[in-house]
Amino acid sequence: MKNKFFCLHAHFRGQAAADPRTGDWKTEPSARPWRDADHRLAAEELLPLYAAARASGGSPAGGPPDFCGLTSFDISPRLLDWLDAFFPELPAALAEADRRAVRESGEGAALAHPWPHAALPLLSPRDRRAAVRWGLDYFERRFKRRAAGMWLPENAADEDTLAALAEAGVLFTVLAPSQARAFRKRGLQKWEPANPNSLDTGVPYEWNAPGGASLAVFFSSPRISELLRSSPCSAPELSAAVEAEIPHGRGAALASAALDWERHSRRHPGAAGRLASFLRSVNRSSRWGLSNYASFLRDNRPAYEVAIASPSSSSCPHGLERWSGECPCRDSSGPERPVKWRPALRRAAVLLEERCASVYERDGAALFGDPWKVLEEAGAALACADPHEARRFLSRAFGRQPKPAEARKAMELLRMQQARLLSLDSDAWYFDGPDSPAARGALAWAAAACSLAGTDGEAAAEGFAGLLEEGETGTGAAFLGEFRKPRGPVLAACSKALFLAAGLPPAPRQGRFHVLVNYEERFEKEGAAFLGCCLRVEDRDTLANEEFAVLAVLPRDGEAFALAAPAADPEAASASLAGLSAAASAAGTIELARARLALEMRAGALSGEAAWTAAAAGLSAGRPSADEKSWLSELRRLSPARLQDPSLPALLRRLTDLLGSPPPGAHETCRQAVAHLRLLLERSDPALAFAGPWARLFSDAPFTAHLPGLRRVLAERLEEKNLPAETPAFREALGGLLRETGLDDPYDLEKTKT
Repeated sequence: MKNKFFCLHAHFRGQAAADPRTGDWKTEPSARPWRDADHRLAAEELLPLYAAARASGGSPAGGPPDFCGLTSFDISPRLLDWLDAFFPELPAALAEADRRAVRESGEGAALAHPWPHAALPLLSPRDRRAAVRWGLDYFERRFKRRAAGMWLPENAADEDTLAALAEAGVLFTVLAPSQARAFRKRGLQKWEPANPNSLDTGVPYEWNAPGGASLAVFFSSPRISELLRSSPCSAPELSAAVEAEIPHGRGAALASAALDWERHSRRHPGAAGRLASFLRSVNRSSRWGLSNYASFLRDNRPAYEVAIASPSSSSCPHGLERWSGECPCRDSSGPERPVKWRPALRRAAVLLEERCASVYERDGAALFGDPWKVLEEAGAALACADPHEARRFLSRAFGRQPKPAEARKAMELLRMQQARLLSLDSDAWYFDGPDSPAARGALAWAAAACSLAGTDGEAAAEGFAGLLEEGETGTGAAFLGEFRKPRGPVLAACSKALFLAAGLPPAPRQGRFHVLVNYEERFEKEGAAFLGCCLRVEDRDTLANEEFAVLAVLPRDGEAFALAAPAADPEAASASLAGLSAAASAAGTIELARARLALEMRAGALSGEAAWTAAAAGLSAGRPSADEKSWLSELRRLSPARLQDPSLPALLRRLTDLLGSPPPGAHETCRQAVAHLRLLLERSDPALAFAGPWARLFSDAPFTAHLPGLRRVLAERLEEKNLPAETPAFREALGGLLRETGLDDPYDLEKTKT
């Protein structure tokens, strides 16, 4: 029986940022033609492996027991939420990989991840407990089981952090060997200093908290980790490294390596395939096999205790200075840039915590018996987009059905604390400047927290901006600009009015806001089109309802815009629009509306998918054409006949090139096309003319994510070759399509053999 194992752990963290005002995922211009960095990761590394696993019916014979050939993984809640929006098959595949590991080894492959992705030792005790509890609750909702282990962002740890994990019921975590300070055999008094020569990374260690709680700690192999980091590494190189870590003549051992999957795949293109091939060969080895941390810990309890360097991390040799001080650790090799902004941002985060805690305690005490306990327990409700889940949670927290005003206030307070915690994402400090996408995203969440603080928000924002300005000139002003942007409900109302005026469809996915039209009036003056409407905006996050009066203006020439104002009720909104259509001219209508409706929103200032649609439809430079409105509508609900139109793939390509990223609904359209091809292949001939244009579209970024799916469908068809419906012309055309998508043509092979 094998007692020596290898474990490869992949950390999936993601970089996509959501707009706190609307809930939309932001596009990142620097990632073009991809939508953002996560789009590239999913397309180039995750979907191909998922398709390969599907094509082989799960794990290859004798292969590893879970997704992508990985024996252990964790994935941040942020990335899982992003995948839900764009590639929902991947979260499902990860959950199935974990279930398969449970069936085959008795223990799951997935580790929980704190929410947010923050350096836990730098959080206050209350924030740390909330981040751990939220991460565990998120994991349980996703993977349908309690997590045994938890991955720490940046492997950042100290005594208090490990104690928080142990108190929450976490059984183990994974650290870098450099974070071990000393160790000793259980039952002995003397501690041995930990160094690369003395610390055995092949066994788990027990860490004991002063209060009596304990936690197992695994240490990744420095030799294997360095090999993976520094080179593409072939299977023989990896095998030799694992052999060196698991020498003959000793007891049970687990050699493990943990890697940041995104950085690794970006540094070594194609590494995923090489690693999967290596792991399959490992699993067939007669001397050692594959395992995961939880399974090995179940069968091998720690015989040694460990003390860790506190605080410490795997990403910074200076402890945690990279996220709080001015250490020289950098992400790039470009010109050096002063990093005074790092401690300034940390001081601003501490100030914001104090201000928000004051508001939360003051207002929360009137609603909850124990506000901080309610915050810890709110993670599942805050993570779920269904407002009914929030209402059920509030009923439990109140011990009764809360009144609408109480529910709104409670959710505003909880969302304020959620936004502040999300602003503490460790990536905000990791890169070289406060203008990185991660830092901008963190500042947007901090601005959202200030906005939700009510009357105290302005003072909190001013103080936050002042501390930022001390670190780098201009950052404070940029933050205040973010804080003073129009709120999400206003954006939703203006977007709805503009799209109604232009005859455009709504966004393809149900977002944070639901907009109801109570009244609308259309009229034209001097070639300009107007739409006055009374709108009710329901916010699924805060359970708030707001009324707005909006006038959408589509001028004859120039950018479309909307004028809006909040209203106490539908009657007041209607009164704000009264008489606008009776003005003598277009200019007079706009002048009268501006006197009543103080908020102005240009089409170019919309966010997320609304911005893409508005730009592509021509709202930033006149009215959309009939053709533009047609394809925008069809991308939402494509009929089979429209899917077979060979011009549709070319249209998607043209639109993507036009604005630098795929249009809303493009990935769903591609998935529908692949599914439709599976049906057409049953009838043989019609499928080939349909599949060719899509295959050409999938051969180039950013649509390469769908090429593995197309290949899988073709491979399934080949398993049933020589069907009665096949004709020589079909076989010839199919052979060309197979070659175009990089697959072998079995018909040619058979002819060659003959």
